[in-house]
Amino acid sequence: MPYSWSGHLWGRTHCSNDSNGRFSCLTGDCASSTMECDSGNASPPATLAEFNLNDRSSGLDFFGVSVVNGYNLPMMVAPLVGNDVGDCMTTSCMVHLNKMCPSELKVMSGGDCIGCRSAFQPFSKYSESFKKACPHANVDATKTFQGVCSSTDYLITFCPSSTS
Repeated sequence: MPYSWSGHLWGRTHCSNDSNGRFSCLTGDCASSTMECDSGNASPPATLAEFNLNDRSSGLDFFGVSVVNGYNLPMMVAPLVGNDVGDCMTTSCMVHLNKMCPSELKVMSGGDCIGCRSAFQPFSKYSESFKKACPHANVDATKTFQGVCSSTDYLITFCPSSTS
C-alpha cells in the first residue's frame, strides 16, 4: 500500500467467468468484469478490512473489520508488530454469521446462505446478536476503527480457523 492510504480490502466468494469471459462474484463483487477491482467498491454483502494508514494528523494506523456492509466470510486483521500505541490489537469477525443469519437478511444461492445483509441500524433487533458474535468487529456503524497502531505491517486472514 502507499505510505498514507485509506480504503477497504475484502474477500469475494462464488466467483466465475461467464461465456464472454467476464469475471464476477456472488458476494463482494466490484463490477469490474475482471479479477482486478481497480478502484471499485465491494457490492454487499462483504466483510471488509478497513484501513487508514499513516493518518495525516496523527501518523498512526487505524484499522478494523467491518460487517456494516454485510457479511460473506470470517476475517481477521492482525498487526505484525505490537508497539504499545493505542489499541494495537487483532480485530476480527471469526463467527460464520451466515449460519446464524436471520431469514430476512440471508443472501441465497442454490439453497445455501452465501451472505448476510447488513444489520447496520444501530438498534436493530439483529445488531446486538451480531455484536455478541463478533465483539471485535464494527457491526452497526456505532464504532469505527477498532485498532490503532504506529506504522506496522498487517496480516489479513480470510476464513481463519482460530484467533491464536
